[in-house]
Amino acid sequence: MKGYVYQSDGFPHIDADPNAIRNYAWYWTDWLLQEGATTIQSATITVDAGLTKVGSAVVSGGGIVSQVISGGVAGTSYKAVCRITTTSGLQDERTIIIDVKEQ
Repeated sequence: MKGYVYQSDGFPHIDADPNAIRNYAWYWTDWLLQEGATTIQSATITVDAGLTKVGSAVVSGGGIVSQVISGGVAGTSYKAVCRITTTSGLQDERTIIIDVKEQ
């Protein structure tokens, strides 16, 4: 995933300032092609306590889901999970780790 660094835990990580209000993205294009799914019908984002979702998840063409997220305490890592359902009824989820650090 773009902008993320995979660490030894196997999850993509990204740094964020505790005062940041940022748009995070999950890239589903390769998965959709592999599974033969046509498009994403719905997406739900869940975040660990301490983070706040701003607005709703946005599904854009090409299999990208994005969500604006804010909050967190410096020195803490948080999970943000994107769960999708496709028009053909397939479901899957992907987790990113947001590492909150003073920038």
